[in-house]
Amino acid sequence: MTAFSDKNFKASDYSTFRPQYQDKWFLDIIQYHCSIEENKKSFEDKTSKVLDIGCGPGEATIPLIKYFNDITSIDLSKVMIDQLNENIEKYQINNPNLKFQGYVSRSEDISKFINDNSIDLVTAAECVHWFDIEPWFEEMSRVLKDNGTLAYWCYLDPIFIGNSKANEIYHEMAYGDEYLGKINLKILKLIIIIHLNFQNKLNLI
Repeated sequence: MTAFSDKNFKASDYSTFRPQYQDKWFLDIIQYHCSIEENKKSFEDKTSKVLDIGCGPGEATIPLIKYFNDITSIDLSKVMIDQLNENIEKYQINNPNLKFQGYVSRSEDISKFINDNSIDLVTAAECVHWFDIEPWFEEMSRVLKDNGTLAYWCYLDPIFIGNSKANEIYHEMAYGDEYLGKINLKILKLIIIIHLNFQNKLNLI
C-alpha cells in the first residue's frame, strides 16, 4: 500500500491500465440490493447513498455514477483521490445531478466523514486484503442503514492450464500450513465469524 500512497505514484497510469468491470457486475449488485423493498424504493427515488471504500482512481465509483446521485469515496492514498476527482470531472456528464465527495482516510475509521446509519450501499473493489478486517466490518456495520448492502469482492485464484505442478505449488503457497496459508485461513475464519455476528443487520453479498 505504501507505493500507492507515494506522491510520485502515477495514479493516471494505474487508472488507464487496470482492467475495468463490466456494467452487468454493478447491475447484479443493484438487483441484489433492491431485493429488499425499502432499498428498491430509495434506489428508484434516487435517494440512495453509496460509499466506495478503497476506491483508488474510481474503478467502482465511476460505473456507479450512472445509477446513484449521492456517492462518497474513501482511499488512504491522496494521489488516488486526486486522480478520482479528475476522472469524476470527465464522467459526471453521465449524471449531472451527482453529489460526490472524495476523502483521504483509513477505511477502518471514517467517523469524521460518515454518520451512523447513513449509507445504503457500500462497495469495496479488490481492496479488502489491505484492511484490518475486524474493525473494518465494525465500521461498516456502524455506517450502514438497517438492511444496507455491503458488497466487496476479491481476486480469484489463478489456474495454470496444462501445468498441474504449478497449481500444486500455488495452492501450497497460498493455503498450506506454511507461507501465506496460515494467514489466509485465519482471515477467512475471521470473515466468516464476523458475517455471522453482523448478518442480522447487513445485507451481505
